[in-house]
Amino acid sequence: MGSLGQRGLEAQARSAIISTMPHIPPTPQRAAQGFFYGWIIAAGCWLVTLVNGGLFWTFGVFFKPLSTEFGWSRGELSLVNTAFLVAYAPGAILWGKIADRFGPRRVLWLASILVLLGYLGSSRIDSRMPLVFYYALIGLGTSATLGLPVVTVQRWFVKRRGLLLGIVASGPGIGSLIFAPLAADLIYSHEWRTAYVILGIILGCALALGASLMMRSPETKGLTAYGGVRATPAAASQSPGTGSKEPGTENEERGAARGVRTTPVASPIRVEDGFKAGQALRTRAFWGLAALHILSLMPTLFFTTHLVPLAIDRGNSAAVAAQALGLMGVMGVPGRILLGGAADRIGWMRGVAVANFVAAAATLSLALVGQPWMVFLFVVPFGFFNGGNLALLSGAVTMFFGIVALGEILGYALAISVLSGSASPVLGGWVFDTTGSYFLFLVFAAVCFAAGGVYSLMLKPPKRMT
Repeated sequence: MGSLGQRGLEAQARSAIISTMPHIPPTPQRAAQGFFYGWIIAAGCWLVTLVNGGLFWTFGVFFKPLSTEFGWSRGELSLVNTAFLVAYAPGAILWGKIADRFGPRRVLWLASILVLLGYLGSSRIDSRMPLVFYYALIGLGTSATLGLPVVTVQRWFVKRRGLLLGIVASGPGIGSLIFAPLAADLIYSHEWRTAYVILGIILGCALALGASLMMRSPETKGLTAYGGVRATPAAASQSPGTGSKEPGTENEERGAARGVRTTPVASPIRVEDGFKAGQALRTRAFWGLAALHILSLMPTLFFTTHLVPLAIDRGNSAAVAAQALGLMGVMGVPGRILLGGAADRIGWMRGVAVANFVAAAATLSLALVGQPWMVFLFVVPFGFFNGGNLALLSGAVTMFFGIVALGEILGYALAISVLSGSASPVLGGWVFDTTGSYFLFLVFAAVCFAAGGVYSLMLKPPKRMT
């Protein structure tokens, strides 16, 4: 009995000591001992960008069949892709802003419905204006399939962010390799109307599945980002730049109340203390990044529309031309992964400069050499470096402005560049209709890339928020 009494007194003493200790609220864990849920998020993000590749890269395959059946010129038919891009621009802003507040899942479900309706409607057209309308629907849905997954994966990963961003950004390249040849095969095996139906079902269902895997941020599951550093409330309050923190969502506010903060690596600002969209738009750095997006995207949008007819004009078969388009997209896969991973060491803007200079040289060589084999010699280096440029530019937006309103900020950058670049397919078609060749536009495209390479070396990040 004495021993039991002694143990009871010791237990009471321990309880008294514990009761006097300050209460430290629980903080989300990264689940280091188990499977990190962010890998599921990364898989969903990759699947969504895979669909983006199918949506962006298949119209060029339908170009010749539609032109042959309806007798439309290349300039006239290019207006369809311009409608796609014009609808894409406001959608990128709208979806990014909604997803920053409510998360990406519902946005992407809605996008899958728009894509399905657009493809099914395109299968039933008998004139050009209905096709313009349906491609506008597809463009509106497509605008949710790049910025949102790119933003989401960056919210879940601090460590290895460049690598994961490169992997997710590789989705469009793999999608082009899968869906461009698939579209050509469906058109050859059936006809273009049936091809639209089958592609619409496949792309719409894949997009809905990717959406089901998405979750806005690790805080929604009580986690911190992979590689994130947890700090005590006192330490967090002494961190530089935290006085201007303006959380973008309710979840972030709850995380901050628990003393949870994540620290980025190799960034000029603490990403969790980043810019609101209105603040970013008032900086010279944002418009500089937007200009880089424009200079890179204008030539790219031309090639997604006109590479197949260009390759056919040079003596390649329709199937080989579709394979060239798919190869150009798939070469962006290693480009995005390797250049995205290298950006953590060499710097994002230096990577952008290298990518643009190589793309300029490849485009100029395509303009000067008219042999059939030159198309394939062009798509390998162009696809690698221009494809990697997508991951680099997206990462640069994060490095410059943080993640507080990243979806909306990246949405504005994509919208401005796509809207500006939407004229390039029509301009390229007009050049061909007028001169009988794409030569002048190819020279213009090479100049755009070269200018982007020079300007990227001059652009500096914005000053820290005060």
